[in-house]
Amino acid sequence: MLHNHCPSVIDKRGKYFQRVGAKFGPFRPSLAVSLAHRHDEPRRRLLGLLTRRVFALGAAGYVLLALGLGNAIFLFSLAQPWLVVRAIAVALAVGLGVGITLSRTYDYWWSAAGMTTTGFVFASLTGLATWRTLRRADLHLYSAY
Repeated sequence: MLHNHCPSVIDKRGKYFQRVGAKFGPFRPSLAVSLAHRHDEPRRRLLGLLTRRVFALGAAGYVLLALGLGNAIFLFSLAQPWLVVRAIAVALAVGLGVGITLSRTYDYWWSAAGMTTTGFVFASLTGLATWRTLRRADLHLYSAY
């Protein structure tokens, strides 16, 4: 059961807005119009198609990167660090090449496609290395410890 001796966050916000309203009371209509206009532009930007595309490319890149990192942890646990280092080097080279080329050829936001490409290459290479390592799991488990 909650006790009422401590004011909640909602009460504190209400008091804050009461104080702000008291300070800007005479200017309230003009302040409301300027705030409404000021907050309308970022909303249009956030809901735009370009923002959604960049978000989708970035989210896909981070998901693939997380998948590759999971494979890399597994390979590190089996004492195969050079497979991970090689995958990182190749993925970084491919990602930088694609990202810089696309961002200089087209718009700057195409560099998000470079990040997605980096994640894809890294996840693919570490996944392939993990698959090959698991095919010979007995040997790698014995040599790891």
